[in-house]
Amino acid sequence: MPLLEGNIIDQFRASAKGWVSQKGRAAVWREIEPADGVFEPQYLIGLKTAAARVSKSGDDAGQPKWRFAPQVAFIDVTAATNMRTARATCTPYFPCGNTAAVLDARGERVRAGDGHEPVRV
Repeated sequence: MPLLEGNIIDQFRASAKGWVSQKGRAAVWREIEPADGVFEPQYLIGLKTAAARVSKSGDDAGQPKWRFAPQVAFIDVTAATNMRTARATCTPYFPCGNTAAVLDARGERVRAGDGHEPVRV
């Protein structure tokens, strides 16, 4: 299944860009029209692999990092010149990488997709 990254998320859209080629800063992406309804991620992750990942520290230590449930993912800074910009979308059950933070409202915390320490909001 797709591993969502911050660069493919746009306001209210979990798949605004599709990976074409290359890696890192040299990666080439294409725009995906909302009506297309496709995901073209750079990375895929297996269901068992995603479900087996657990938090290693903090209040969520030992808990799964990903749950098969919709979640709100966001990128908080889109560019140095847009430091107040945040883009968010509801994800369709897919896990998120470290560039797409996930809002966790169970305990009024925000956790990064890579398992960084939760921050009280």
